[in-house]
Amino acid sequence: MLCIWLAAAPALTIPRVSLGAAAAVVPAVGAAGVFFVKRRRATNERQAAEVREHLLSLTPVSSDTVSVDETGTIKGRGLYARAALEPNTYLFDFTGELLEEEAYRARYPEGVDADYVVCVGKQKGSERYIDAADEGASGVARFMNHARQQPNCVCFTMEEPPRAMLYTIEPVEVGDELVWDYGEGYWRDRPTQAELQE
Repeated sequence: MLCIWLAAAPALTIPRVSLGAAAAVVPAVGAAGVFFVKRRRATNERQAAEVREHLLSLTPVSSDTVSVDETGTIKGRGLYARAALEPNTYLFDFTGELLEEEAYRARYPEGVDADYVVCVGKQKGSERYIDAADEGASGVARFMNHARQQPNCVCFTMEEPPRAMLYTIEPVEVGDELVWDYGEGYWRDRPTQAELQE
């Protein structure tokens, strides 16, 4: 449970830093928000290593906890809970082929939809992506549909090692579809698909 672990970890304190220009970027969120904006510049390697070690030790839910079924809507197939899930439950990673930015741009030039891709951050100034377009080489997370109004899951990304991790954020009952908000960037390139945006 990522959220509980982070909140309870005594070593994970917000450092005293000069807010500088970052304060102007996120004035409403205060020092805590600025810390997360500046997280890539954090100098405390021990704390980063502790978080990374915890994230790498997470165990996904068992495969019989979810199933892929038809949604009965324009969305096609979706991922459904076969067991009740508590909020903050780590489900699994969004898995697929890791692409560097150059390979991503070659595969998905402007005008070509990257429907099963999650950006996992930058490495040496270049964005990296997980591409789950190949159903046989990716996991069940690729079947999770979008829900802007009432998502019951959230996706957290980690740059190193590159990961996209899915968690529940609401109680999930048996039969509920597991959905997350893809974000504005996903829909910006798909203005004609408004009916899918909910």
